[in-house]
Amino acid sequence: MKFTEFICLDCTVTGLKAAGKNEAIARLVNALKAKGKLKTSEHIVELLLSREKLGSTAIGNGAAIPHCSTELVEHMTGVLGISPEGVEFDSPDGKKVNIIFLLVSPAGGKSGHLDALAKISKFIKDKKKKERLLAAVSVEAVAEIMKKDE
Repeated sequence: MKFTEFICLDCTVTGLKAAGKNEAIARLVNALKAKGKLKTSEHIVELLLSREKLGSTAIGNGAAIPHCSTELVEHMTGVLGISPEGVEFDSPDGKKVNIIFLLVSPAGGKSGHLDALAKISKFIKDKKKKERLLAAVSVEAVAEIMKKDE
């Protein structure tokens, strides 16, 4: 599975600023909607925030993977947010999150959702790749980094 199959690289939000995870999630969902990847944003934000109530999707070391499944999408889509200052995300290690991969999948589990989560997790565990993302200042630079990993 390639990042370009499920991450809208043109939707990437570099320099993400948010007061907390709720605002960060809303901004990333709105970035997907603005590029025509989602028909609605409000209900999807609600689904993602409901998932966060079950337990934070922050995985530690400055990364989070908020995700949900819904009948509102036909194809898995996602977006990457990069926050140099970090966002409070209830991370298990207590640290702010700098890299957020947000993923929205079709309901039913036939979308490759788990494969996408595994690919993202493997990518962000690589310290050098994570540092390159944090240093990227443009959407084009982020896209180049992500495409090199495919």
